[in-house]
Amino acid sequence: MKAKKRRDALSAFKEANRLIEMERNGGRWIAKDRPHKNKKKYCRKDSKKELSRMIDGSSFVLYHSFC
Repeated sequence: MKAKKRRDALSAFKEANRLIEMERNGGRWIAKDRPHKNKKKYCRKDSKKELSRMIDGSSFVLYHSFC
């Protein structure tokens, strides 16, 4: 019975911590143990993402549709 009470207390403590963390971060999870990303290394994915953001609202789309 002692082990069960301790487990219940720990799970209640974890749940309370999760709720506090969610309130602190505006209702979303933020990873604490994220892998390190090298800023000097070339990342094709990021450059493609920037290009798609630029193209979405530009006149390139209009030009392309008329040709």
